[in-house]
Amino acid sequence: MNDPQRMKELKEALSLIRSATKEEASELFKNRIAAFETHRLRLEEPDNRFDTHSRHAYMAVDEMETFVRQMTGYNAGWTIDAFTKHFSEHIGRNAKYNTDIRITNCYFITQMVHRGASETQAMKLLMRLRGDGAMSSGHLRELRDTYSDYKKIDCMMEGDLSMFSNVYSITEFLEFSISNLEGNELASQKAVDAFRSFFQELIDLMKSNHSLVASKDTGYPEIFGCVIDWMNAEYKDPLDYFYTHDSHHTVRLAIRRRALSEYIHTMSYYLEEALKP
Repeated sequence: MNDPQRMKELKEALSLIRSATKEEASELFKNRIAAFETHRLRLEEPDNRFDTHSRHAYMAVDEMETFVRQMTGYNAGWTIDAFTKHFSEHIGRNAKYNTDIRITNCYFITQMVHRGASETQAMKLLMRLRGDGAMSSGHLRELRDTYSDYKKIDCMMEGDLSMFSNVYSITEFLEFSISNLEGNELASQKAVDAFRSFFQELIDLMKSNHSLVASKDTGYPEIFGCVIDWMNAEYKDPLDYFYTHDSHHTVRLAIRRRALSEYIHTMSYYLEEALKP
């Protein structure tokens, strides 16, 4: 700064702020303090994998960096990077699943329980489908704890169970290996039945709305690709549409996911349109 008069004014302002009482300072910075308090109060509540203590700790540090930058002009962003590097939740044994997969896992378990399986049966089936038969007791405990946290934050509402609201998770199911269903594990048969029931409902939904999508969407059938071939097939086992159709050996997984996602989103859109007055 080259203006001595301006520097003098700023120093006087700084001196005035420093002379403020605690009450005056609190009033002056009340908005910033309220932001900090939000995170402090959250840290006093039980931890939750979908709204973690580590997330709020990081956000509090971010608030501090922003405050310092606004007050002094100094970019203290490096402190956040250092904090994340040395004190993140990834220190030590890595979690079995990342956040996106955790959400998918919980949605899967919820759907299986919704269709008659127990939580334990659903978790065992999930492990088999993911090929995690050798999962450690610690990772299984992580799965149980994750599902418990999922329920605590009211993810169990009917709207959140809908297929239209969980397209990402459904397309992630295409990764499952149904060859792992082979065997006679009667203890998890209810979960296997629930798994088939889920995909039966999905293919029924798609078939029943096929004519609507075909007549309304100008991108039909190109943007839906292999999904059109799935629906034109006639299988007794609903899993065959999504796992054993010939296209599953010739079309990349990413393309199948995108096509299924587009189709479910399109159904949702036109069904909502039909309900409008």
